[in-house]
Amino acid sequence: MRSSIRYAVFIALLACALINTTLLAQEAKTIDIFDMESIHFNQEKPDQFASTGVSVQDNGRQIVRHLNLPRYTVPVEIVAHLELHPIPKDELDVCDKWDRAGNIVLSKPGMDDIELVKFITSYGGFTEYDVDVSELAPLLQGECDIRGFIDTWVSPAWKVSFSLTFMPDSTLANPAWATAVLYKQDFTSETEQNGGVQVQIEIPEGLDRVELYYY
Repeated sequence: MRSSIRYAVFIALLACALINTTLLAQEAKTIDIFDMESIHFNQEKPDQFASTGVSVQDNGRQIVRHLNLPRYTVPVEIVAHLELHPIPKDELDVCDKWDRAGNIVLSKPGMDDIELVKFITSYGGFTEYDVDVSELAPLLQGECDIRGFIDTWVSPAWKVSFSLTFMPDSTLANPAWATAVLYKQDFTSETEQNGGVQVQIEIPEGLDRVELYYY
C-alpha cells in the first residue's frame, strides 16, 4: 500500500561570504510583528478578531502583516521569538485543547516562501520558542510579508505573538546572499507522484562557498 506523508518542505541556499561592513543600523532592535494576534477558524467572520495592519486569510487560520525590516550591513544575530497562547473557555478548559501544526513564514517577491519557525501547539498549553535565524540575514531586511498559520478548526482558538530581534555581533559572518529553493505547504505522494521536484536556481558569481539548508 502506498503511503502518503503530509508535511511542509523548505530548502534554502546560503552563500557564506562576509557582507559589506558599511553601517546602516548599529543598535540592537526588536520588531514586534504579531502582538497577541488571534488565529481561529470561522467561515462567516474570519476577520472578527483582526488588529489594524494585520490581514486574515484561510477563514481566520492565517494572519499576514506587511512590514519594512531594518537593514544591517554589519554582522548581525537575528532571533525569532514566538509565543502561543491558548484562549480559555473557562477556569479548567481552553477553546482549542488539541495539538495543531503551524508555522511562521517569510514571503518576499520573486522567490518561494521561507519557513522561519515550524511548531505544534501543546494540547492547549502555552508554549514559546526562540529560533536563531541569522543565516537568513540577507532576506530579513526591507519590505516583506510575515505570515502566521495554525491548522485549527475552532473559534476562538489561539493568540500568537511573534518578534524578530536584531543584535549586531562582530564575531558572526552572515551570508552575503540567500534565496529560497522550494516551499510546499502540502507535499504528498498523490500530488508529486514519482517524478520528484526539479528547481532551477541562479547563483551569483564570485561567492566563496554555497550551502544548501533543508528544513
